[in-house]
Amino acid sequence: MRIVMEVNYIIKSLRKERCILVLGPELKAIADQPSVKSRLINYLKEEDDNFFYYKKDGLFIFDPPETKNDICYMIEDYFREDYSPKIYEQIAQLPFHLIVNLSPDHYLSQSFAKQDFPHVFDFYKKNHKPKELKKPTASMPLLYNLFGSYLDAESLILTHEDVFDFFVSVMSNKKIPQAMQDEIKSAHKIVFMGFNLDQSFMQFMFRIFNMHDDKYTVKQYFVTENKHEELEYLYDRQFRMKFIHQSDSHFIQELFKSSSEAGILRINSKNDLKTSDQIVEYIEENEIEKAIELMKSFFAKRNDTMMDNDLSMLKSQLNSLKRRITRGVIDEKEELLMSARIKQAILDYNNELKELEQDEHSIDI
Repeated sequence: MRIVMEVNYIIKSLRKERCILVLGPELKAIADQPSVKSRLINYLKEEDDNFFYYKKDGLFIFDPPETKNDICYMIEDYFREDYSPKIYEQIAQLPFHLIVNLSPDHYLSQSFAKQDFPHVFDFYKKNHKPKELKKPTASMPLLYNLFGSYLDAESLILTHEDVFDFFVSVMSNKKIPQAMQDEIKSAHKIVFMGFNLDQSFMQFMFRIFNMHDDKYTVKQYFVTENKHEELEYLYDRQFRMKFIHQSDSHFIQELFKSSSEAGILRINSKNDLKTSDQIVEYIEENEIEKAIELMKSFFAKRNDTMMDNDLSMLKSQLNSLKRRITRGVIDEKEELLMSARIKQAILDYNNELKELEQDEHSIDI
């Protein structure tokens, strides 16, 4: 396939907000490294191997069934850990107005937050009617986890039964939000990355993105390093799927480079503010996690490991508070008190950061 020409077509459709990105759990965020799903499985096996993982379909078998709850807790703990390879930063800067993720992680939303890009994040919960969403735009994109969120165990798609329930749900009166359906129907290009074509339910999944009345109005791309001649022929015949044989990271780098040359990358609206001022704004907006991440980035660039450790502990306290809020095991008074303490700690650290800014400014002068 003429990669450069196809990338140029994708750029044109991005300009018109007619291109959708769909990320799968087998996304290789770092070339020659395990995929997002493989990293999770390796972690789970180290923690507790009391489950069977059917690799071909990427699904679990729990015996006894109650072990599923334990695995859900471990999945939550795993995805709460910071993981930010460059590919997520680059995807966030690409002007997609709709990005659908079939992994339960929040890596992309976190990358948007770190770069202060406005966005809407939501996820589908099988057998529950989804809330209606506004039309996504490049200036306010929608990041949608189709297979649930690690913060909501009931939403996760872990077993064959979950897959069946999911498809029954989306084909009933609990379809995906209308705003998403409208964007899929009007798309000119859909890019799929991070999927295993051998999985038994892939054809059903692709049909969710095959809503067009005229199938010739949309071109669908499948990014993969490996060649699957028979499957590629099948998907080309059924979905007019075109295959780009590149690694995930290489394809995103090419698309990022072309988007940069075309001048369409997202720009951080707060770039002109000092870091200390941005942090104060985040605290005023109750965006505590953004404030911590920005501060960690500031001190990491200066190799201040002691401050980085202190901020990691502060982030751990914030995550613990969020878990207690999610599980309803904290009253409002204690929640406000703990939140206030974390904010005050950030502001105290910010005073040190401000002094460093002033010292560095003096040196520059």
